[in-house]
Amino acid sequence: MSTKLVKAVSVSVAVLIGCALVYAFVINRPGPPDADLAREGERGSRQPASRDLLFDGVAVEGREGGERAWMLRAARVETGAGDGRAEMYQITEGEIYRGGEPYLTFSAGRGVYDSKTGQLRLDGGVKVASGGKDLLATEGVVWDPKQSKVLIPGKTEIATSAGVVTVGQLEVDIEADRMHTAGDVIVREAEGKQSYRVDGDDISFSSDGESFEARGETTIQFELDDSED
Repeated sequence: MSTKLVKAVSVSVAVLIGCALVYAFVINRPGPPDADLAREGERGSRQPASRDLLFDGVAVEGREGGERAWMLRAARVETGAGDGRAEMYQITEGEIYRGGEPYLTFSAGRGVYDSKTGQLRLDGGVKVASGGKDLLATEGVVWDPKQSKVLIPGKTEIATSAGVVTVGQLEVDIEADRMHTAGDVIVREAEGKQSYRVDGDDISFSSDGESFEARGETTIQFELDDSED
């Protein structure tokens, strides 16, 4: 092979290699990473997960003094944020215990257990039943096993065979088997027969809500129906 031919082949190969490099690193160079994805990656690397453990479809049990205080089944449970709390979502079956036996049952949108206080907080459309019968409906409940009391700070509806009783707040004393309230109590009898308001400082209900008594100064105001038959 002549020297000129070797040089020509060498030059051709060099040109081809140069073109390939230009194509690979200039024409076909990968674009910069998507800005949104990059920002998400940065946020993910900077912000630790709020919960270390997550469980789906589990039963959770709380104890006080070695005895079961409550039990529930939730669609999701999150724990491990370092604050001693566990959050439970979509609670379909829950039980509050007295003397090792179920006393009340409940359902709620969310529950938060605080290991520091031992309290179980429920919110999100809380419904409470007793003996298989609907008893209470409210938005927020605190179950304190140490005091053996269910504390309801807001408006609560008590279902009875005669109608619905509405109170501004309620305390359920598990040991005494009574419910207590103060302030306005509105009683609406079934089928719109009659409504009346009771105002007192110490009003006590039976555990099933079917009867109540007021102590101390109490005012009862009846709503009269003036409509003609």
